[in-house]
Amino acid sequence: MSDAKTVPDYLLLGFALSSIGGPLALIALYIIGASGPALNSLGMAALIGALLFVFPLFIWYNYSKKIASSGGLYEFVRQAAGEKVAKIQGWIWAFSYFLYLPYTVVYVVFYLIPDIFVVPRSYLYVLEIALPLILIAMVILSKKISLLFLFFGAILQLLVIIVLVWFVTSHTGISVATLAPNAGALDVFGGGFAIATLFICLDLPLFLGGEIKNGRKILGKVLVASFALVAAFVVIAAVLIPAGVTQRVASDAIPGFVLAKMYSNPAFAATVGIFVLVSVIGLVLAEFFALTRLMKHMLNIELSSSVLWISGLFMLMSLASLINPYKFYDYTLQPSLIALWVSQLIPVLAYPSFLKRFSRLTAVGVFAALVSAAVMLYGLYTAL
Repeated sequence: MSDAKTVPDYLLLGFALSSIGGPLALIALYIIGASGPALNSLGMAALIGALLFVFPLFIWYNYSKKIASSGGLYEFVRQAAGEKVAKIQGWIWAFSYFLYLPYTVVYVVFYLIPDIFVVPRSYLYVLEIALPLILIAMVILSKKISLLFLFFGAILQLLVIIVLVWFVTSHTGISVATLAPNAGALDVFGGGFAIATLFICLDLPLFLGGEIKNGRKILGKVLVASFALVAAFVVIAAVLIPAGVTQRVASDAIPGFVLAKMYSNPAFAATVGIFVLVSVIGLVLAEFFALTRLMKHMLNIELSSSVLWISGLFMLMSLASLINPYKFYDYTLQPSLIALWVSQLIPVLAYPSFLKRFSRLTAVGVFAALVSAAVMLYGLYTAL
């Protein structure tokens, strides 16, 4: 379980792609609901969301050119604003993602799986324990196998997205009408901000900075490449799928799965359902990795110790969720999201101080911090 510089560039790319949603979850699960009243302008909202997220990405990119460590955002804040502020940010971030691990397992097992497969309820309780155990075993036994799972899972998700969009548009025809302002300006920009927040877990690769050769040269480039690829898929899918189609599935739990059932065949619909699960589980795995690296860095302990502690707590929380999985999800979701957005707000507010220390304060840097702060505050507002 060494933290040596052993993560090849292509596996880092797979990790980054899996962190953004993952890609299929963004399109099949989230963007339709995130667009809200702007659904008829989903293409425009998705484009605005991608453009808005360029600003946090710009900040992370510039941080990573100077700092590449297992501390990720925590280390950025430490060097920009000092140890006390960094500890606050780090523990808030850790609290958010620590809750994310068990409540997302509940989401997968008790919300997603029953919408895709007919599974006896008693089996769901078994899966609620089995899934964390599998993820823990992957992290403990083999970093390379875990990263290969994320890499191939991400690539296959992109292929599934291509086929899904092809099936839908081959029946409905291609239209770019959703690029037009078919909703009010406030609704469209609100949808854009909501979609921008969906990319937020792209911060996770930053916590692998200490395990990459030439991390300060490579890390930012991988972030940009993975975001450009996934954002392109999101925008293209949002533009090409007609508004009338998305309206029909907007109230469904997994809109992309329903689209596959409507416009393809049972085998491909099942494939979409399976890879939606892979997408969400891949993000859980990526967050597990990032959390163990942060704890190692913040507490100055061995990575093996960090993994064991996080694994034990993850398992205890998963066992606790069995008392009432639905209430567990409801009780843990909001505090996790509030903590997430507070922990993301601190590094962008610290960015001007970072510029003063490492280069010089510029109008572009201040503007990037302001727009990024607006995205984080929007996320916080929606979580309250």
